[in-house]
Amino acid sequence: MLLVVVVNTIYLVNMYRVIFIGAGFESIDGNFIISSVAVRSPAEKAGLRPGDIILAVNSIPIKEPAQLDFGINLNSVPNPLKAGKPAIFKISRNNEEYTATLIPSSLMLEAPVFFYIKFVIILLFSFASVFILVKKYRDHSVRIFFIYFQLYAITQIAYTLGYPSLLANFASVIFLYSTFLSGAVLIHFILVFPQPALIYIRFKFIPAVIYGTGLLLCTSFVILYITSIYHSSPEFYYQLVSVNRIVVTWILATFSIAIATSIYQFRTIKNTLSRNQIRIALSGSHHHNHLIVFSHHFPGQQECRKRIRTYSLPGPGRVSHYIPGVARQTATMDRQVFPSGNL
Repeated sequence: MLLVVVVNTIYLVNMYRVIFIGAGFESIDGNFIISSVAVRSPAEKAGLRPGDIILAVNSIPIKEPAQLDFGINLNSVPNPLKAGKPAIFKISRNNEEYTATLIPSSLMLEAPVFFYIKFVIILLFSFASVFILVKKYRDHSVRIFFIYFQLYAITQIAYTLGYPSLLANFASVIFLYSTFLSGAVLIHFILVFPQPALIYIRFKFIPAVIYGTGLLLCTSFVILYITSIYHSSPEFYYQLVSVNRIVVTWILATFSIAIATSIYQFRTIKNTLSRNQIRIALSGSHHHNHLIVFSHHFPGQQECRKRIRTYSLPGPGRVSHYIPGVARQTATMDRQVFPSGNL
């Protein structure tokens, strides 16, 4: 419970540092092109539009896709963009060069009410889980459920904070471990709720194997993640991409196993009350499976959907959308044709 409060508080404070410019980028034939611009976003206000080629930011030439991950990653241009601090974009449009002054915003500034409400709701549900634990602390399945819910509350952050800050990295590491292990804990819970599954009684080592695999994968990813922050280079960044494909597979696999285990419990238990309880567990695991996949493939959509009509879609040239919690924010294209000439 305390860990949930601490991690979410760190994230709430650091959301002011997570830059939002409202533009998506992709790399085509060595050119770094604006693929989309969000409505009423800083990018739109600066006069940028889809199809513009980014040549430089703050006089620094753009040579790697990772340099355009302004939001969270330190692999972006040197002297990372800051909310409220003007940045000069040098672009090419119709074979002519222009400059545009963009004033970045932040996720917190774009949707402060959303983040504060989300923070309060997470705390309320965490307190509720503590109440349940106190009432039935002797019940093994309740203790497992309590742990699962705390991990679930942390995974709702859906971001990593790629800053060379001890607190930010502590919160990001806890978020990553929660993401990797929440599915394993859910499987463990379903194996013992509402009564121990036959397969669990026979093979009690199953949870240990799943936990061990999750810890091994997460530790490997965390080492690469921390290394990429303090020794940023394209090589480390692309290694993260390769490892994270295994990560996504692991997340999907654990929650799929959780659903399969719920079905197994439902088919082997004949008691009506227990079967109804399993139905609830099955519904919850299925719902959380979608949430986890949604939050990691489409992070950032919920935060700014009402404010800027932003959609988070995977696309070429953007390494960050493979990394858990790192937002790739692309948006509906603005079809307005800007007048020619200087921006």
